[in-house]
Amino acid sequence: MRHQILIPGLMLPADEIAAIETLRGLPVRYVLIVNRPMREFGAEAFGRDFYQDLGRFVEDNYRLIKVCGESIRTNPQIGDPGFFIKIYELMKSRK
Repeated sequence: MRHQILIPGLMLPADEIAAIETLRGLPVRYVLIVNRPMREFGAEAFGRDFYQDLGRFVEDNYRLIKVCGESIRTNPQIGDPGFFIKIYELMKSRK
């Protein structure tokens, strides 16, 4: 996929739609989302503060399989304190 790092404002709305269509069309098995605040770009959390449609697509089509990092919560939310990476796998019905 073209956008490996999603910085707020990097993609126009049409680019976000194109990224979703790319995920729909390719067998992208895993998506990793890093909990890294992007305050210096005017937004904090992917899927909440920026690229909401792409974040919703991941939530709807991928299942959380692992959280790696400092968080002690079972299912931390992007934007929560602490560094962690959420690993999502494409749901079998989408393969």
